[in-house]
Amino acid sequence: MIKYLFMACFGWFITAASLISNAAAANDSVYAAPVVFMDDTVITVHSPISLLNAEDRSYAIGKRLTRIYERGMFQPELLTISEQEPVSELLYDNSTVLMVISEFDASQAGVTRKQLAEQHRQKITNVLEHHTEQHSIENLLLRLLKLTGIAFFLLAFIFGINKLFKLIITRLFKTREGWANGIRIGKNEWLSPQTQVLYSMRLLRLVRILLIVIITYASLPFMFAVFPETEQVTVLIIDWTLTPARQILQAVWSFVPNMFTILIVWFIMRFVIRIVRYISDELEAEKIVLNGFHPDWARPTYNIIRFLLYAFTLVVVFPYLPGSGSPAFQGVSVFLGLLLSLGSSSAITNLIAGLVITYMRPFKPGDRIKIGDLTGDVIEKTMLVTRIRTIKNESITIPNSSILSGSVTNYSAFATQQGLILHTVVTIGYDMPWKKVEHALLLAAQRTEWLSSTQKPFVFQLSLDDYYVTYQLNVYTEHPAFMQQIYSSLHAHIQDTFNENGIEIMSPAYTSLRDGNQSTIPRQYHSADYKAPKFNVNNSGE
Repeated sequence: MIKYLFMACFGWFITAASLISNAAAANDSVYAAPVVFMDDTVITVHSPISLLNAEDRSYAIGKRLTRIYERGMFQPELLTISEQEPVSELLYDNSTVLMVISEFDASQAGVTRKQLAEQHRQKITNVLEHHTEQHSIENLLLRLLKLTGIAFFLLAFIFGINKLFKLIITRLFKTREGWANGIRIGKNEWLSPQTQVLYSMRLLRLVRILLIVIITYASLPFMFAVFPETEQVTVLIIDWTLTPARQILQAVWSFVPNMFTILIVWFIMRFVIRIVRYISDELEAEKIVLNGFHPDWARPTYNIIRFLLYAFTLVVVFPYLPGSGSPAFQGVSVFLGLLLSLGSSSAITNLIAGLVITYMRPFKPGDRIKIGDLTGDVIEKTMLVTRIRTIKNESITIPNSSILSGSVTNYSAFATQQGLILHTVVTIGYDMPWKKVEHALLLAAQRTEWLSSTQKPFVFQLSLDDYYVTYQLNVYTEHPAFMQQIYSSLHAHIQDTFNENGIEIMSPAYTSLRDGNQSTIPRQYHSADYKAPKFNVNNSGE
């Protein structure tokens, strides 16, 4: 009895305070706040009621709803309306005042106080019944069964995918000889049959993994949506998927105008490069002749112009690239430029030297050259290095900067048109007539292979030394690649002709004491009755 009397007094007190507050705040704004229960908005309350604003009222009502729900087994018939003029009260089990509804609340809702009380009672009943049903034992078991079914179908799908791909891989491997023929473009084999089989198996395994990941990710929202407590996780999973996809699509769509600009610039530049390529081919084939421009300059000049055009294209399209204006992109560009400038000083030196060598034209591929102590044939000339093959069939790579800082001897430059002069030196004593020596040298040249048939060899007497005369035999050849063979053959024939003509090669020392000494000429060149001279001693005292 005392409890009901206290409730009636409390209701009258709230009503009076509400009327006083309404009169005092007639020109003030009216605030509304939702009553939230289990993340659901149940009703909306307004201010003021006594000293409570709308937020305090909604919070207090929400706490009372939670206490009623936590008692378990909500019974709708226990939620009643009690009219305590001039307010209406929502009571549960005649013991808990859930909320008080005033005439001011009804005026804000545009209905009578009793109608508003009934609406609130119905909404609260629906919400509590719904959540009570959702968390019942029957629903819990049903959700567990549903979750088990989803997991079973997911595992069955994964098992089926694994079985299917295993059968496909086994079948393809057994029949690989029928479909794995490799990939050939022209005469080049880009992919061998074994590599094709290997990559095909790896691709199938990757597709299998992607299918499993996609179906697992797609099933997660259904699994989390089974229980009300985890429904928000479903929203997060969908948001994690859709938000990046939406951002990517928006970025792609916003990039479309810039992409067309980049494509137009690219196609124009490709057209210009084709024109330059055509002119280069014509210059190289000597169909177009420019004074002072050599045909072998056409290809490197084209490469230089093409590089500059590509660099210009990159500068033009750079502002249109996605993210080009971001600080991160600019920072990476500066970092890469710093690395390039610090780590490529020697490469740039060789590159510049390669350009200078290209236009100096000291040699071309196939020429026999000498660089320092190295002699060989040029097999490759790039912008950074030059590779030569020595007479010992060794491949040696020489930086272009080293070539530019030294001297280069080109044996092939005039060999075809004017002939390359090879020479060798012999020293013969004064007791041998010079005409006989020159005759023997020229005879040796005539017997030597790979020498010119139109340009005659000649002999120089270079010096008259203390004990001998220095003879230099000069011969012409159009085959500098056979220099070593020519020298070897020439020296062999010189020995033969000298021996045939009785000429001894006593270089570098010579003595006139011949008594009692065998001739240095091989025995097969001597006559049959040849004997070593005896010692000649004169005792006459003269």
